[in-house]
Amino acid sequence: MQRYKTEYIDVIASTLANPKYKDLRIVNIIEPDSLPNLVTNQSMPACGQAASSGIYEAAIKYALDKLHAIPNVYNYMDIGHSGWLAWRSNMTPAISLYTQVVQGTAAGFASADGFITNTANYTPLHEPNLPNPDLTIGGQPIGSSNFYQWNSVFDESTYAEVLYNGFVGAGWPSKIGFLIDTGRNGWGGSARPASASGNDINTYVDSGRVDRRLHRGNWCNQSGAGSACRRPRHPAGISMPMCGARERANPTAPASTSPTNRARASTDTATRPMRRRTAR
Repeated sequence: MQRYKTEYIDVIASTLANPKYKDLRIVNIIEPDSLPNLVTNQSMPACGQAASSGIYEAAIKYALDKLHAIPNVYNYMDIGHSGWLAWRSNMTPAISLYTQVVQGTAAGFASADGFITNTANYTPLHEPNLPNPDLTIGGQPIGSSNFYQWNSVFDESTYAEVLYNGFVGAGWPSKIGFLIDTGRNGWGGSARPASASGNDINTYVDSGRVDRRLHRGNWCNQSGAGSACRRPRHPAGISMPMCGARERANPTAPASTSPTNRARASTDTATRPMRRRTAR
């Protein structure tokens, strides 16, 4: 913990506090995947140890306090993606954990300017062909399909809105912002579907979803994606979702077992844009 403070956060804070950067608005993305793993993966030894020791929470509190003290710096906490924390059984404890962490900082809610979703991930900003998770096909809601597994939040735009309402309901200020990383989730090209069709939910969903992966937790390089020299993509015939979100939220749901298709990058986007901070 001491090394994290002195050799990592303190060094970053010292650089950002340099007067030559005072006219820049600097955004920090705080510890991707750290708190989400404490929500869903405490059954894994490393995550369980991190949770029981309290070191993740303590480190993030320190980072928020140290970086928030710089007037032109904005802190956005990573909060996974819709295919990880959007089940209610995951979202409720996530909101509780993030609230607890931020309230433990010196500045409280003011130490975090908002959240970022989909960091370095592939979940679409919108699922234009599947706008209604409650739509029934063959008497079943499409949110119960094998791909969504009773998670009714299909895309990051919806996820940000649901999170916003949840956090404000938990006492956070209404001005909190959301960033959405869209650097890897364009899903363009000839494989991008233009509509959804079919007489059963799985056919309907699979024909229409923009997200062409076979599992929403597949986070390795997608087939056809990447720049420069590419590392091997997700191995054929193996599903290795990083997060145990599906198992926690719906332990009886079947897991997919195959590789994914093609991703195309789009541009970064943000909802509820950053606000210039008033003098403290």
